[in-house]
Amino acid sequence: MRNIAQRVLIAACAALFYSCATIGPEEVKQESGFYYGFGSGVTASEAAVEAKRDLISNALTETAKRRIKIDPEAAQSYELPKLQSIAKGKTGGQETVVLRIKATEWEKYERARETRIRTELQEKFASLKDGYGQPLADRMLEAGRMLDRLAREGLTGQDSFLLSAAIEAFCRDISSRISISTSPGSGFIGLETRFAAVIRSGDDEPTGSLPLRVEWTAKDAEPAAIAATSGPDGMLALAYPEAESFRNTGLRLAVSTDFSRWAPSSEVLKDIDGASRVQTSFRHFDDAGKFFSGEVLVPGGPFTAGAVARDKRAARKEAPRQADTPDIYIDRYPVTNALYQMYLEDTKAQDLPEYWDNPQYNQPDQPVIGISYDDAVGFASWLSAQLGVAKRLPTEDEWEKAARGGQDVIYPWGDQSPTDGVRANYSGNGRFSSTSPVGSFEAGKNAYGIYDMAGNVWQWTSTNRGTGRLIVKGGSWMDGPADLRVSNRREIDPSKGYVDVGFRLLREVAHE
Repeated sequence: MRNIAQRVLIAACAALFYSCATIGPEEVKQESGFYYGFGSGVTASEAAVEAKRDLISNALTETAKRRIKIDPEAAQSYELPKLQSIAKGKTGGQETVVLRIKATEWEKYERARETRIRTELQEKFASLKDGYGQPLADRMLEAGRMLDRLAREGLTGQDSFLLSAAIEAFCRDISSRISISTSPGSGFIGLETRFAAVIRSGDDEPTGSLPLRVEWTAKDAEPAAIAATSGPDGMLALAYPEAESFRNTGLRLAVSTDFSRWAPSSEVLKDIDGASRVQTSFRHFDDAGKFFSGEVLVPGGPFTAGAVARDKRAARKEAPRQADTPDIYIDRYPVTNALYQMYLEDTKAQDLPEYWDNPQYNQPDQPVIGISYDDAVGFASWLSAQLGVAKRLPTEDEWEKAARGGQDVIYPWGDQSPTDGVRANYSGNGRFSSTSPVGSFEAGKNAYGIYDMAGNVWQWTSTNRGTGRLIVKGGSWMDGPADLRVSNRREIDPSKGYVDVGFRLLREVAHE
C-alpha cells in the first residue's frame, strides 16, 4: 500500500511540473492499519473529492486483492466517517490533499454498506424474476443496471459475487429467448429494397424496445455502424448507407443486441451482445438488368432429340432418340464474368478460374470460361441461395429442347449455316477472335428468344453417357460451322476448365 501511494504522489508531482516539498511522500508516514488517498485540483474541495475517490479505490483494491478503480460519481455515494486530512499543500495553482482512514473503520463501514446495497438489489432482483409478462427489454435494462451498480460500487465480497452471478444467469436466460433476423434474409438487392431488423421472443413474450447495434460493411468501404432501438413491436427499419462505396457491390449487414450500452462495465452483457450477432450477405445493384437477363420458358413433354433427317453432317452418335423433359425456365444468356465475379467475391474464393486475368477473355459481358463442372455446380448452388430458387445445369436433352426453340431445325435459328457471320461466334466469323459479349448475334437467337445456343462457348450439361466424361453442347468461337449444330456434342473431362467452355443454368417450373 505504501508503494502504491508513493507512486501516485510522484507521478502526480511530475505531471504538475512543480516541487512537492510541502507534500512529498517522504512527509506522509505510511502507517500500517490505514488506507490512504491522494488528490489534487484547482480548489481544496476538488482535491478532497479526488483524494476520497483515490482512497476508496485503494481500499477496495487492497481488500479485494485486485485493482478496482471507483468513478467519481460512485465515490460520492460513500458516506464515510470523517476522514483525516494528514497533509495539504498548494503549488503551481494546484491544491493537494492526502486523506486516510483506519482499516478497521473502513472494514466496518464497508460491511454495512455492502450489506445495505446487496439487500436492496436482492429485493429488486426477486421482484424482477417474478415479473413474467413484463417486456424482456425492460427486465434486461433493470438487470443491467444492477450489474453496472455492483461493478461501479466495487462490491466483490462472496455474497455480492453470488448475487452478481445470479443476475448474470438471469440475463443469459432472457437473452436466450430473443432471436434477431433481417428482412430481406439475403440475396440480391436494389434501390427499391427496404430493410428491417426483426426481434422475436421464442415463447411470444413481449420483447419491448431493445437496444441494437447495426453495422454495414462492404469491400473498399468504411464500415457504417449505428446504435438504434427497436420499436415495442420488435421491428426496426434500417436505412441503407448513402455512400457510393455501398452501391453495386457485395456487402454484409450485421445486427446484434447492444445491452452493454445500458451497463458498460458488465462483461457478461458484452458477451451476450456478441453471441446475439447475426450477419446477412447481399449484393447490391443500381440496375440488376445489367447482370441478369431473365429466363425463358421452355415447355416440357416428349420430343425427338438428335439430328433431324436432313442434316447430312450428323454423326452416328447423333442418331434420333425419344426424350421427355419437364417444363423449365432457362437463362437467356450464358453466365457472364460479371455475375461469376460476384460469386467469387461473396464466397471469398481463393482459386480463380483459368484465364481470369487475361483481358482477351475477362470482360464483364463475356461468358465465363476456364471453370470445371464442379465450379459450375458450386456457382449454381450459391445463386440458388441468393435467389431462393433451385438453379442447376441442364441435362443434354433439356439443353437440346431449349436450343431448338420448339422446332425441328439443324441450328437454333433454323437450317441456314452460320457462314454469313451474323448468327454466331465461330472460327472465322469475321467479328471476334475470342469469346464475344453474350447476345452479340441478334440473328442467332432462336424462336424462344434464347441467345448463344450456338457458338461463343460450349456449355456444360450434367449428362454422362457412361464414359466418366460429361457432355458439352453448342460449339464455340474456336470451332467451325458444322460443330455448332444443335445435335452435336462433345464429351470432356469434368475436372478441368477449358478456354472454350462456359455454362448456363435453368430451373424447373413449380407445379402445384
